[in-house]
This record gives sequence, structure tokens and C-alpha cells, in this order.
Amino acid sequence: MLDDTELADLVRYYDPEDPTAPARWRTLFDDAADGPLALVNRFTLRERAAYPDHRDATGVEAFLSYAATSVTALERVGGRFLLSSEVVTSLFGAPDGSHLVVVGWYPDRSALLALLRDPDYRAAFAHRRAAVAAESVVALNAA
Repeated sequence: MLDDTELADLVRYYDPEDPTAPARWRTLFDDAADGPLALVNRFTLRERAAYPDHRDATGVEAFLSYAATSVTALERVGGRFLLSSEVVTSLFGAPDGSHLVVVGWYPDRSALLALLRDPDYRAAFAHRRAAVAAESVVALNAA
């Protein structure tokens, strides 16, 4: 499904700051793994987007630019968004500052991999980087 060279390229592009990323990505894209997958995304947005070229936009505007591409890209690979909502409040545990929770569903890991390989999605990811101050993305088996 994913050779070491491509794994390194994807990690370098999408998750370059975390030295544990290669092992986590290898686990996620294990050839023996099968079945539907859900990604639970928690986002804390910046007040002002942090684009490398210093263009002026809010974090919300930058995230909406990302979402405009990610919705159609996810549909192209056979997935869909199950939920996208602003956080109301924390019920159990301390609030983590998240503003937005998004749950995406994928028919299998190869669909997620196809999304990550998609050049339009990859280009749109720059808006996500500019918009997001902190995030947590958890992969779940969704069978």
C-alpha cells in the first residue's frame, strides 16, 4: 500500500514536526489493516492565519479555503464528512481550546491514502496549516 520512500515523503509534507510520525503512519497504513476508517479532527484556529507569504486572512477564512477543497476531495475517494461543528463546551475533562470538531469517514485506508496523494488536496493543505494553531487527529476503525 505504502512503501518507505512514499511514507517518508508524506510524513515530511503533512507531519514534519513530530519524530514519532513515521511509526504512527506506518501503523495506520499497515498492509494487513482493513475496513472503514474514521478520523476525528479537533482544531484550534488562529485568530489571524499564518501564511508564509503573510497574506491577510483570519483563521476561519483560511480554514474555509481548505474546506472548499477537502470536502470534494474526500468525496472523490469515496469518503464523506459525518460531522462538522463548532465546540459548544467540554463536558468531561478540562477544555483543550478546540474550536471545531470534524469527523470524516473513509471506506478503507487506501481511500485516505488516495486523499493524501491528491494534488488538489495537498495544495489546499497550506490553508489548513495557516488556519490551525493546534490540532489532534485520531484514527478509528469504523466497521
